[in-house]
Amino acid sequence: MKMRNNKIIINNTIYVIGIFYLLERLISLIAYGLISMIVSNDDNGRIIADIVSATVILIYYFKTGTPDAQRVETNIKSSHVSSKKILITVLIGVTYNSFFFLFVSGILNLLGDEMPSLGKDLEGAIILNIVLICFFGPVLEEIAFRGVLFAEIRKIKKYWFAAIYTSVCFSLLHLDIIGFINYFISGLIFAYVWEKGQNIKLNIFLHSTMNVIGVSVRILDKQAALLMNYSYILDFFLATVCMVVFVMCIRVFKYEVDSEGSKE
Repeated sequence: MKMRNNKIIINNTIYVIGIFYLLERLISLIAYGLISMIVSNDDNGRIIADIVSATVILIYYFKTGTPDAQRVETNIKSSHVSSKKILITVLIGVTYNSFFFLFVSGILNLLGDEMPSLGKDLEGAIILNIVLICFFGPVLEEIAFRGVLFAEIRKIKKYWFAAIYTSVCFSLLHLDIIGFINYFISGLIFAYVWEKGQNIKLNIFLHSTMNVIGVSVRILDKQAALLMNYSYILDFFLATVCMVVFVMCIRVFKYEVDSEGSKE
């Protein structure tokens, strides 16, 4: 049984990495080669290629008709999302990301270092970055890591194993050593929302919100750095406020989900 479960985990991991990462990267490279003939700006060309590859992967995935693809498609079409749940998940995303940035800023200020520039990695047209990072990225990643990998592992393993395993995979595939902890914690939050809500649309809303905060900080760059470099006491105070509100939102989300389940 243990060997069979390990095989299921490995097969699903390879499946997710193969389709949603390696194949997506290959299609992106091919698309970039074609788009670069038309678009003169290399950065915009890469972003457009990523958008094209994400679209192709999503179409291909749902056209395969595999059991997990059918399950995810059914979840998208049949699951109802109340405005109250959307508001709560948005607040969860805003408060966590705000906490993270403020907490890191507070530590740097305490050590006498300034918050580094946050806008260097945002290349190409802003609108294209927003479309890719705040829409296609969350859709693709939530389907891959929560809709497929977490859901399949959860059938044979306990919640915490599935949450930690998928969060590690989620972090590693971002290829960002510095941001590993943030991606890992975000993965745990996404896993919790999926476990409780069982609604891929809520996860996409949450993931998009977090990415919007990240993109906004990069776009505002100097203004954000000025605010965060003001005082470590202020940073830690605001970070504490954000964490308190975050915990409250998590509790309210759990209450809403549990109340809805008891009514059914």
